[in-house]
Amino acid sequence: MTPLLGALKDAHVWLQLPGGERVAPWGETPKRNFDYRWVASKLRGVVQIGRIGFVGHTSEGFGYVAIGTLQGDPKLFAQLRAQVAELREAPGILIDLRGNAGGDERYAQAIASLLCDERHPYAKSRVRAGKSPLSLSAPRTRYIQPAPKDSYRKPIVCLTGPVCMSSGEGFVAMFRAMPHATLVGQPTRGASGNPKRIPLPNGVDVSFSTWINMAPDGEVLEGKGIAPDVVVEHEGEGDPTFSKALALLSEKVEAAQKAAEEAEAGKGKPQRKDQRH
Repeated sequence: MTPLLGALKDAHVWLQLPGGERVAPWGETPKRNFDYRWVASKLRGVVQIGRIGFVGHTSEGFGYVAIGTLQGDPKLFAQLRAQVAELREAPGILIDLRGNAGGDERYAQAIASLLCDERHPYAKSRVRAGKSPLSLSAPRTRYIQPAPKDSYRKPIVCLTGPVCMSSGEGFVAMFRAMPHATLVGQPTRGASGNPKRIPLPNGVDVSFSTWINMAPDGEVLEGKGIAPDVVVEHEGEGDPTFSKALALLSEKVEAAQKAAEEAEAGKGKPQRKDQRH
């Protein structure tokens, strides 16, 4: 079955043998475009949330959160969500999903809802609807929306890369749908199959993808990934992608603050009366 399933070139397809051994018919190791140790050394007030991620603040006062997985104890994700809620007080936020290999997309929705301005479609999917290879369901749209009475509109920069896959890509797609967020880094992996385990009569389980993941406009993302708004070649010392994202967030926060000041100044100007009779 290994060459048969390997032809799919799908990271979500694997075999679980009766003895517990897992066999991956196909796989590739994407090049990392992050150095979390270096990033953490540049932050203050760092709080580690189990193996899920960590949060902190940059020297400029911006919030930062790295989320490496969407799998784990629900209590830890509740703690992470509470930490992200506190970051909302910062003038801007960096959300780092470069190392996120996926898990439960509902955790991503719960966190992204804290940083969302209004309801947006962020993805579509089609599933098998019959035995024919071309028998697929109509596209189902997935939405992200703000927490009740909790809209957020400050600048966000989301860091992406080729290690990010599965529900991690869904997480990135949520921020791509938000007009106040910018994606920086490299394209995501393009592997989001919503896999299910299928037991065979001989005791072998097969993990198999069950949907085709698409952008809201119907563009298929499998094997392609989500492209960032700003591409960064991750080369050299330190973490060039983080440095670029930080510089971009600084520009966006400054522009937002200037626009707010101009709007406030405009409110104080006396209105011209219509002199026409």
